[in-house]
Amino acid sequence: MAAYIYSYLIMIIIGFILSLNRQSHRLETRKLICISASIILLVIIGFRHPSMGVDLQYGKPGGYLGSFVAINNMSWSEVLITKYQNYERGYIILNKLIGVISTKEQSLLIVSCILSIFPIIYLVYKNSEYPLLSVIMYMGLPVFLLNFSGLRQAIAMGITALSFNFIKEKKPVQFILLVILASLFHKSAIVFLAMYPIYNIKLDKFGKVMSIVVLGIVYFARVNIFNLAMSILGYAIVPDMNGSIMLFIFYTMIYILAMLCETPGNKVEIGARNIFYVACLCQVFSDVYSIAGRLGFYYTIYVIIFIPSIIKNVSFFVKSDRFVAKYVCYLLVFGFFITYGIYQLSSRTSWAMPNPHHFYWTKDYLINLIKVLTI
Repeated sequence: MAAYIYSYLIMIIIGFILSLNRQSHRLETRKLICISASIILLVIIGFRHPSMGVDLQYGKPGGYLGSFVAINNMSWSEVLITKYQNYERGYIILNKLIGVISTKEQSLLIVSCILSIFPIIYLVYKNSEYPLLSVIMYMGLPVFLLNFSGLRQAIAMGITALSFNFIKEKKPVQFILLVILASLFHKSAIVFLAMYPIYNIKLDKFGKVMSIVVLGIVYFARVNIFNLAMSILGYAIVPDMNGSIMLFIFYTMIYILAMLCETPGNKVEIGARNIFYVACLCQVFSDVYSIAGRLGFYYTIYVIIFIPSIIKNVSFFVKSDRFVAKYVCYLLVFGFFITYGIYQLSSRTSWAMPNPHHFYWTKDYLINLIKVLTI
């Protein structure tokens, strides 16, 4: 747990020091914050002990770690043709490529961390109004836990994050190619194709009101809609009603606030709002079936550039004492996500197993020391 608290403190101190340097160019400050965040997250995620993460199944033949060993015992022809544990072809090839450099299990975690986290930080660097706040928010979102256990989807999300700029630049071919590449690591990434048309939707006042009404209707009819969809698709899936509706309420409040503080003509802001609307819809159904929340992760992640944009615009929306309004909102969001981040990272029952945190060299040293002392 101490590793996470130190990570927060180091990032806060770096952000504070950089904010004091008024001579520093804003772009340089953004760059330094993002580089620092990348290094810190690489250390705590990439160099964690392999026992952290349910799907890694440390010390067992199955899971990502066992598969890494098995794939590297396969020939290249088998890697390119043979189906292995329902893993996507891109992920299998990645395992083999990593094995060319190193067959140590830790190398899989380091490379996975780089491919999943660095693109998210790059997304922050290119699009966030407040990079430090975005990083803190990222660590406080449930999607962050994917980096501990859901390696394939985490990598797929990293690749889809790189496609965001192609949407802004209206380059559909490059966007589609990156999403297809992401789906070679986790099939669920294909849902991100919908992002291109959704991003460019423009709503008038009536459309904005109706979008909120639709959220309300879908919420109250969510179980019936889910059962109807499953019957049409021919699946027999029982709703699990996991009680995650509080997050939907939180997201909906953010969505409404965003429309109140929206900057007319800001395409990135409007596009991010549209994307976040899809995250709200997915969160509705995650209360019925938790996998829906996993699909929503592809859209939820954009809240880390969406909320900072809202905070910046609050200073224009509030007529009196704009400076205070902006920083009060900043501190409230900052405090909320640090608190929630520490809460989810301190959990000992989470599927991601983020706590207790051990670096790979620390835990092995302690285990070996205990063995020596007990001989």
